[in-house]
Amino acid sequence: MAYIPGFEHDIFISYAHVDNCAIQGKSCWVNQFHEELEIALAKCIGRMGLVKIWRDMRLEGNQLLDNTIQSAIDKSALFLALTSHGYFHPDSYCPKELQLFHTKAQAEKYGLQMGDRSRIYNVLLSNIPYDKWPKEFSGMSGYPFHDAEKTDAVGMPTDPADKRFHDQLRKLVDSLHTMLQAFKTKAEGTATRKPGKETVSLKDIPCVFVSDVSDSLRSVRSRVVNDLQRKGIKIVSNIPPPYEARAHEERVSVVLKESVLSVHLLDGYSGREIEGEPDISYPRKQVELALNATAAQLIWASKDLDLETIEDECQKEFLTKLESDDRTRAAYDFIRGIPADLVPQIIEKIERLQTAAKANGAPHAVLLDTHVKDQRYALDLSKFLLENNIQPYINPQEDDPGKNMDALEARLKEVSMLMILFGSVNENWVRQRLSAALQLSFTKKFPIKYFCVFAIPPEKRDLNFNLGQAIRVHLIDNSKSASIESGALAPVLHLMQKGGAA
Repeated sequence: MAYIPGFEHDIFISYAHVDNCAIQGKSCWVNQFHEELEIALAKCIGRMGLVKIWRDMRLEGNQLLDNTIQSAIDKSALFLALTSHGYFHPDSYCPKELQLFHTKAQAEKYGLQMGDRSRIYNVLLSNIPYDKWPKEFSGMSGYPFHDAEKTDAVGMPTDPADKRFHDQLRKLVDSLHTMLQAFKTKAEGTATRKPGKETVSLKDIPCVFVSDVSDSLRSVRSRVVNDLQRKGIKIVSNIPPPYEARAHEERVSVVLKESVLSVHLLDGYSGREIEGEPDISYPRKQVELALNATAAQLIWASKDLDLETIEDECQKEFLTKLESDDRTRAAYDFIRGIPADLVPQIIEKIERLQTAAKANGAPHAVLLDTHVKDQRYALDLSKFLLENNIQPYINPQEDDPGKNMDALEARLKEVSMLMILFGSVNENWVRQRLSAALQLSFTKKFPIKYFCVFAIPPEKRDLNFNLGQAIRVHLIDNSKSASIESGALAPVLHLMQKGGAA
């Protein structure tokens, strides 16, 4: 089942096999694009394996449009055309794929357009002039993935190792994510209105309380609330009113009992003072009430907020305590970040809470801690784990192993195994990540039962990660193989089946 109800595949990638031919010493371009796209969309959605992408994986392009390809087109919600001179060659069947999807989408109840967006995406691997585009691309602007600097230059597909590639990918992913959410919402609404069909129970719709904020964060909160509501999440955010202290507390307490999560956006300003309690603001009171409620809490502050510069001493002390306090028995996450990441973080938190709440049948969970250079292996590993009913979470990091510790801490709460990928990074990077995770696990009493280091290419020798801790670090050596070996992962499956549920 795809992320969008009623389809088997969310995205169909149409491409010319000549564009996936490998140059000596380099990987196949379409393969890398597919992997990067899948990981980027998973980060937006908050879970690996939810967005289903179909592509003809055969090494040689069959010049006939066979039943397998036609069936995949019929069952796909969106169409990604990787256009190039090979794509439009007279002997290519790619234009036929484009025509088939265009025709079938027009005939479907959803139509070809979702609002002002087309279900067809033109991803340009070559600088093909607009007047050469087929009619199916009419009205589109396209997404360049080539390096042509001049209008008359042909260009080559952008090197996936270049920053330009990731900038181009981000624009495409942002658009696809918006389309997927809009399409999913519309498809779910259509499904619930069908007579004779089972409708979605209100009990299954998560309720999230978004607390009051200072004036400086009102626009951020407004965007978060609107984006979450568009994704079908029930939001309560209009408190106050009531403004009177006791009535306000009673109203917030009732809402918290009905919510799966409360979200609190904080900065250096305390916000409006409560009527009848001038020494405390509505945002701060709502945090205090939430910390004593059963609902989980996500407390957010800008990564650029310097606590030392806050003039309000009470607010400074309040934030300092929230960020540094021992949260062993608390349910809240304190996250430093940017507003653009807030909605994906909230959605991921909701999904992790819902997964943890299922007493039976919930998949075991593994956190894959990886450097961004090794994301391809993390994706392959995720697919293997999903096939074996183990839920993977990917936590990609940059060169500094000490960064993003808030994100690491938040994810460690929800898994029973941490697996650090040891690939293109040096051994010291792995040791620092492992030490940080072990310290968090012990001091916060997280439910992690197993710690693993998974070695991937280049080949590793004399592996030893004995840190002198009371817990064993399991070593899995897959560094001699370019692909994930199921035999190497057998110990992981055995450990999880023994009782790895978080």
